[in-house]
Parts: sequence; structure tokens; C-alpha cells
Amino acid sequence: MTIAKSAISAFFVAAILLATAPAAEAVTCSSTCSQVQRACKQMSKHVWSQARFACVQDAAACSDACAANADTCPSDCAAALSSCNDACSGSGDPDACSADCVAANDACTSACANCDENCSIAADACDDQADIDRAATRDSCATSREDCLAVCVDPMDGDCVKACISDEHGCGATVKRNYGACKKACLNDEAKSSCFKACKNDFAAGREGCSNGTILCLGGSTDSCINPAP
Repeated sequence: MTIAKSAISAFFVAAILLATAPAAEAVTCSSTCSQVQRACKQMSKHVWSQARFACVQDAAACSDACAANADTCPSDCAAALSSCNDACSGSGDPDACSADCVAANDACTSACANCDENCSIAADACDDQADIDRAATRDSCATSREDCLAVCVDPMDGDCVKACISDEHGCGATVKRNYGACKKACLNDEAKSSCFKACKNDFAAGREGCSNGTILCLGGSTDSCINPAP
């Protein structure tokens, strides 16, 4: 889900570099490029939302694994150490081999003892990365309007622009209906909260698709309002 600043900048610049003047209509490059920037910001928001959801899911899975392995983890480490030491008997350097076994066992027992703490650390790192990625995307969105204006030529094809925005509205309405149906289907039990969160993640993914479609329709493809097919 990471969208690097350089990749997005290249996306906007290269994708609409061959822009030509469409048929006259009362829609300007300024307003159209503002729509491109708005869609970019919306897409950034929904990509971030999905990334944060993935962090929560990974953290929950990590915690569940800790609980499931809590009773057997120490004995599993001991068994691995025993197997490792047995293998060292045929090693060219038994002392070094045994030292490696001890180090591996130390790491294993530490992971057992600090399993939940390690899950929390990984979750925090995941959240931080999601925020870093969003900041990079927002930086690219901040310049997307200028990138668009640099290649756009007035007058714009107003019907084309209106069709793109209309498609986005229709897409958004469909995503919203699906979101409502998803929540309605969640059972009223202990899993209801996680079900709602999954529905929200699907909603974010759908809205991301709508925003991306708008960008492509307005100016991010070789057949768009800013760069129409010959």
C-alpha cells in the first residue's frame, strides 16, 4: 500500500505529459486540476486507513499466536537446543557450533518471554510506517495540481470532466451502499466489532478505487480529459 512521493509525481507528470487541447467547454484547467488534487488527497486518506487496519490485524494475529504458544514455547526452545547440540557432534568446529546453539536458544527464550511486548513494538512500528507513507503521499498530492497545470491546455472538454465526476459520485454511492449492507450482515456477537472494522476497511478500499478512477479519468491515463486519445 506504500505510495512513494517520487512514484506519484512521476505518475502525474508522465501520465499527462502528452496533453493536447480538447474541444471548447466552460470548464478550465484550473478547476479540473483542483479535482485531480482533491482525488489524490482522498486516495491518500483511504490508503492510510487500510494500512492502519492491516496493522491492527497483524497485531491481533501476533497476540493470538503468543497466547497459543505460551505453554509450549519454552519446551519448544529446549527441544530445538537439544537438536542443535546433537547436530554439533558432527561439526568441524563443535565449540563454535554449540555457541551458535546457545545464542539461538537465548533468542528463542527471549521471544517467548517478551512475545506480547514484541507484538506491541511491531504494531507501533507499523503505525509509524503508515504515517510516514501518508506524509509522503500528501507531499506529492500537494504538488499534483501544479504538475497537472503544467501540461493542461485550456479550453477543457467540460462534458468529459463532468462525466468523470459523475462516475465518481456513482462509485461512491455504490461503495456506501455496500458498506451499509456489510455492517447490517455483521452478527450481534463478540465478533461484531471486528466485523464492523472489516467493513470499514472494505469501504476505504472502495473509496480509494473511486478516487483513483477519477484521477485516471481526468488526467492520469493516455485517454483522459487532459490527455484525450487522438
